[in-house]
Amino acid sequence: MSEVSLNHRGYQCPPLDLLNGHVPIFCSKQFQNNTMELPCAIGTTEDKEAFMFDLAKAHHLLVAGATGQGKTACLNAIICSLLLKKAPSELQFVLVDTKGCEFKIYAPLYNIFLKESPNGIIYDFYHCLGVIDLLRSLMDNRFERFKEADVRSITEYNQKYPEQPMPFVVTVIDEYSDLLMVLGREFESKLSNLAAQSWRVGIHFVICTQRPTTNIITGWIRANFPARIAFRVSEGFDSKTIIDRAGAECLNGKGDMLVITDSLDPVHIQGVYIEDKEIERIVSYIAQQRNYDRSKTSDITTCTE
Repeated sequence: MSEVSLNHRGYQCPPLDLLNGHVPIFCSKQFQNNTMELPCAIGTTEDKEAFMFDLAKAHHLLVAGATGQGKTACLNAIICSLLLKKAPSELQFVLVDTKGCEFKIYAPLYNIFLKESPNGIIYDFYHCLGVIDLLRSLMDNRFERFKEADVRSITEYNQKYPEQPMPFVVTVIDEYSDLLMVLGREFESKLSNLAAQSWRVGIHFVICTQRPTTNIITGWIRANFPARIAFRVSEGFDSKTIIDRAGAECLNGKGDMLVITDSLDPVHIQGVYIEDKEIERIVSYIAQQRNYDRSKTSDITTCTE
């Protein structure tokens, strides 16, 4: 992946006093040399350093904020971070895009998706319930494998069986509130129950919503999604719903965010913006590689419509 030279632009946003122009997040030594299992580079700090977190340690991530504040750009940064650092033998995706336009750019990477649909991306609302059931079956199967192998984590399993690695599975849901409105509390119940245990076997969730209200981000979601990213919201109450405190209502917008991952205090971050043409370059570069033989992985699960 080092052959890909990309430019990633961040917005200038007082009071962070960031550089206006090219912010080489993915080209930084911090990103290239990191040893995280699931590294996610999403922006820069007040010290103009690349900010990264390990999704494997964060377990699951909730991204919320008002419309047009940078949520989708943040999801793209997370996906591209993982694409640039992990091989298909190490990571597979489940992308849920009920709007039908946000994740379409990743369709050429059909060999990285855990489940196959016509375009490798889930667009149908009701198909999402089947995907949750699929991931539940995968989780149960992995727990059985851990028991047989006498290991406690996916890292220990892969160290013990390097010839048949067990890939991480990252599920990204672009608009969680739409799914909740169509599918009801059954979807929330299944998702929360799965998220409570799935991180132990390398299955992680990233959900995003533009409606940070208590009827969308319920206690079940808050309990099982400890990592949070809050973009600008209209009221302090919405900020408290996302990150348990006020502050997001004072953000400047355009990628400005408050992040809670491995600490109790939020970190003020200026999000990185990746242009569509740059994402296309990443996707094109990876898609041109020889397809990975999925028979090498230890648990292959597919689901047809």
